[in-house]
Amino acid sequence: MTPTHDQAKATPTFREILCRVTLEGLARFVLVLLACMIMSAATGQDLRLSFQAAVLAFSLLGAIALERGRRAERTRMYGQAVNLYAAALLNYFICYASILAENLASLSGH
Repeated sequence: MTPTHDQAKATPTFREILCRVTLEGLARFVLVLLACMIMSAATGQDLRLSFQAAVLAFSLLGAIALERGRRAERTRMYGQAVNLYAAALLNYFICYASILAENLASLSGH
């Protein structure tokens, strides 16, 4: 029995995957940005300190996800490895966006 057009599921291309990761990363970074602004306003501390904390947290999460992905790939669990690599990519994206936001905040003097 051959699959019909409705049953065949197209595999996403590399471009589609990167687009999804980028859009999800931007959405998550907006939440991180709001959390940093709320935390800074509530505590009265400098906004750059909140961004530095976000950079540290998301770089650690990215490193953990990357190592778990490498371990899953070594044990030939490729589906899990792909998901963990995507999680690492998302965390590093948020980390770099936080670095950029911290630099912009320091330029504006906040």
